[in-house]
Amino acid sequence: MPLDRSDRLQGEVRSAVVVQTPELLVHDLDGNLVRDGRWVYSWDAENRLVRVMSWGSVDLRRVDWTYDALGRRVRQVRYVWTNSTWQVVEDLKLMSDPELFGRHVVELNATNHALVRSYVWGSDVSESLDEAGGVGGLLWVRLSGGATAGVHFVTYDGNGNVWTLVSASTGTETARYEYGPFGEPLRLTGTVAASNPFRFSTKRTEDGTGLVLYEYRAYSPSIGRWLSRDPLGEPGFALIFESSKTGGEVGMLGAPILNGSLRTIQRNKSAMLDKRQEAGSFHPRPTRAGLAHYDFVNQDPINHVDFLGLEAAKRNKDDKPKKDDQACKSCCANRPNPVKDLFRTAADTLAAAIANADDWPPEAAKSAAQMIRIFILLSQAKEGCDKMKEAAELCSAFARKPEQDSCELCCRQIKCSFPHIVGGIGHFSCYSICAAF
Repeated sequence: MPLDRSDRLQGEVRSAVVVQTPELLVHDLDGNLVRDGRWVYSWDAENRLVRVMSWGSVDLRRVDWTYDALGRRVRQVRYVWTNSTWQVVEDLKLMSDPELFGRHVVELNATNHALVRSYVWGSDVSESLDEAGGVGGLLWVRLSGGATAGVHFVTYDGNGNVWTLVSASTGTETARYEYGPFGEPLRLTGTVAASNPFRFSTKRTEDGTGLVLYEYRAYSPSIGRWLSRDPLGEPGFALIFESSKTGGEVGMLGAPILNGSLRTIQRNKSAMLDKRQEAGSFHPRPTRAGLAHYDFVNQDPINHVDFLGLEAAKRNKDDKPKKDDQACKSCCANRPNPVKDLFRTAADTLAAAIANADDWPPEAAKSAAQMIRIFILLSQAKEGCDKMKEAAELCSAFARKPEQDSCELCCRQIKCSFPHIVGGIGHFSCYSICAAF
C-alpha cells in the first residue's frame, strides 16, 4: 500500500474473484446446488455436503467434509492445487458435545492429534442451551499455540452474530467482525479474527469457500442462499425423526418432532425412556406368527433406521387383525401377572417405610414416588391393553408357537412402559394387567 510523505494512504490493491455474468446456478434432482460461477459442490446419498472444489480458475482449492453416523461433521480437510497435485493445507478433527448436536467443542490436528481450538458453550439468545440452535451461545474460544494463544471471550450483536473477541488475560479487543445484510463478511480486524471460525449466527465459517456451516446444511452469504433444501421436511429425514399423532418419538439424533416442532431432550437412555413414557407414543404393531427379527426397525429394515436402538415399533394401521375378545381372554387371562405383584410390593414397601418412620425420611418418600409412578404406568398399560384386544387372532396364533421370543400382541406395551423393572417378563401379561383393574 503506497504512502505519501505525510504517511497518507495513496492506494490499495486487493484481489477478488469476479464470476461470469449472468451466473449459472445448477442443481441436482434433490435440490442441491452442484455448481455456480466459482465452485463445484458434491453431495452424498444423505444430501450432505462432502466436497467443494473451485473450477475454471488458476487458484484451485478444495474442501472435504466427513460425517459420523449421526450426521455430525467430524473432519474438515482443506487442499490447494500445487505442482499438479492436491496439497493438504489444514486437516482438522472436529469433536461435538453429545448434548448439543453438531456444536463443536474441540478441534484437533488430524496428523498429530494436537489441540488447535476449544470452545465453551452456554445459553443462547433464547436463554436456553438449544432453543435457538446455539446462536449467541458461544462463551469463549481457547486458541492453542502462537502469539494469539489463550482464552478469548465472545461478545455479540443483537442478532447473535459474533461481534468481538476480548482477551481474557489483557482485556483488550483481539478481533472484530462486521457483516452485510445477508451475513457476508464486510470486515475482519484484529490478530485473532481469522483464527476463530465461529462468526455469523455463531456458526462455523469455512474461510476457503466462505460458506457458513449450519448443523444440517450450508449457507452461502455471497449469494444469500442455502445450498440445499431444509431436510426437516424430507421423507428420509422424517424416518430419523419419526413423529406420532399421540406423542413424540425419539429418533437417532435424540430430538423428537412433537406437533410439528423440533424439541431437543436429554440424550441419555433413561431420559429418553422417561420422555417416551410421558408421550404415550407406544403402539404395538401386530406381526405374523414367528420370530420378529427386525422389531427394532418396525419390521421394515429397508425404510426405517434406528442407530441408537431406542425406537419403539409403531402399529401398522393398514394391518388390522380380526376382533375376537374371547380368544384373547382364553389365551392370556390365566397367565401370571408380575406387574400386579410389583404394584402390591411397592404398596407394602411404602406402608412399611411409613410405619417405621416418624417424619417420612427419604426412603419413605422414595417408595411413595415409586408407587405413584407404577400406578400411572399401569393405567397407561391398561389403556394400551384395551386397544390391543382386537389383536386376539394373533394372540391365539402366538400360543401355537411358544418358541417365539417377541410377541408384539401383549408384551410390547408392558416392556415399553416398564423398561427398567419388568424387562424380560412373559408375553401373556397384557390381558391380566387389564383384569387387575
